[in-house]
Amino acid sequence: MMRSRAIGTLIAVLSSAAVLSGGMPAMASPTSAPETTQDVVMQAKEDAAKRLATAFTGGLASETRTALDAGDAIALSDVTSPNLRSYASAIAADNAAILQAKGLPDIGNIMEVRLANPETRSALAAGTTPLIAAEPGDHATTLTAIRPDGTTQVIDGAHTPSTPVLVVGYDGDKAMSAGMRILDDGFKSAWPDAAANRDTSNGSLTSGKTVTQIKNIYLDYDEEPWFKGGAEIFLLTSGAGKNGKPFVSGAIKLPFLDNDKTGYKNVNVTAVDWSQFGWDDASITIHEEDDGTDYKAITSAMVTAVGTLANWSEGATVVNTVLAAIPGDWWKDGTDDIDQYFSVSHNDGISKTERKGAGGNARILFANKFIPQI
Repeated sequence: MMRSRAIGTLIAVLSSAAVLSGGMPAMASPTSAPETTQDVVMQAKEDAAKRLATAFTGGLASETRTALDAGDAIALSDVTSPNLRSYASAIAADNAAILQAKGLPDIGNIMEVRLANPETRSALAAGTTPLIAAEPGDHATTLTAIRPDGTTQVIDGAHTPSTPVLVVGYDGDKAMSAGMRILDDGFKSAWPDAAANRDTSNGSLTSGKTVTQIKNIYLDYDEEPWFKGGAEIFLLTSGAGKNGKPFVSGAIKLPFLDNDKTGYKNVNVTAVDWSQFGWDDASITIHEEDDGTDYKAITSAMVTAVGTLANWSEGATVVNTVLAAIPGDWWKDGTDDIDQYFSVSHNDGISKTERKGAGGNARILFANKFIPQI
């Protein structure tokens, strides 16, 4: 997952104070339950990593090596053994905790184990004992790994070790795909009229419609250590519907956009479907999926906040409202406001010039495409 420059970082500080009946403050329990989405997800990953390390010497060594011989990342549920039923049941519980915390339906297993340094694959296959760790948050510069014998080792994020490192996390792309459906369904339910196609009775759209696509895209900023996986990037498009009221038209994932300082060309992803808008003006915000992303909470917060705006006014107003509406604990794991485009029009699709986002982190070449009716 990517760590990126933020335009407006929102940090939620959750605190609580328990008072005993006698008026004295209660002692905090060292095993108190996680409070935020990010905390729950991180706890589940840490638990699963410990379970894998323990089970590695209990019968999972060969299964893990065989499974990772075919690829860098595999589903954690695929690393199983008939003799370790309790392990499989516990991993399923960790997976369920992540799904619930992130506001996702039961989409099956999303937990995975990844060989963070693929250049050690042959050593792992030959029997080298790996280090096993939970994927940390985006601010991490070190990784605390567990050996199968229970001892730990802190690894510097700036230097890749020669020992195989297995990182336990979750499939962000799979989570994001399910999350996009939640966002889209929520937006369509909240603004059924705003997002409906224009009336074509005047003949202006009887032959088709125009969309503005992202043709090329480049992200400038990323200081990720070697043990972090690729970024999971998505964008939200907002504007004014036929009724003149602001709405968020949809959530679009960019699953290919894994790395910064890499130009992705001819991606041709539709960012603005102009048939849904009443004015030649739309806004785009670019985000990253991470541990703290609770899709149900984000959907509800955005619908409520944007619904309070009486009219479109200007793109900056809606963009700032969208960013401010995102639940604060989502930002705990990293600065996930990648960049914003406050105003995008048809002209951006014919300019043939890359546009920088307001934060200077993204560069996009937009291109219009006419989609004919069938």
